[in-house]
Amino acid sequence: MPGVKPGDVLPDGHSTCQDLHDLTYEDESQDFVVTEDVLEHVRHPSTCFAEIRRVLRPGGQHIFTVPYSHDRPTVQRVDTSGPTDVLLMEEEWHGDSIRDRVLAYRNFGYDIFDQLRQHGFETELKLPSISTRRAGVYDSAVFVATKAE
Repeated sequence: MPGVKPGDVLPDGHSTCQDLHDLTYEDESQDFVVTEDVLEHVRHPSTCFAEIRRVLRPGGQHIFTVPYSHDRPTVQRVDTSGPTDVLLMEEEWHGDSIRDRVLAYRNFGYDIFDQLRQHGFETELKLPSISTRRAGVYDSAVFVATKAE
């Protein structure tokens, strides 16, 4: 959010501005982390999953939504292995209330469960779809990832 530093409390008084690649919370200090339609827009979701696990207490939960396709693996739309983004396919932009639109780096698929397991989470798909944009890709699939005790 422009003009807000990571860790600052947002105007709603209940949430903070955070960089998911480098959270400002202490280790094992949170019971829940909630992200909504964010992880498809970060350069390195693996780093974000590791950071979220770091700040969660044992048994803590990451509740999140992402576009999800149950019938195919994650589709990487942008190569983020170097210092600059390299498009691998046509750009996909999602609406954003702050910046108008934001680039989608990937569309998550069934391998998200393996990705999260590698970071010490057991993950459940709680709500597979609210509405569909195209066959197999959901606008907002809801997941709950629980950190091992």
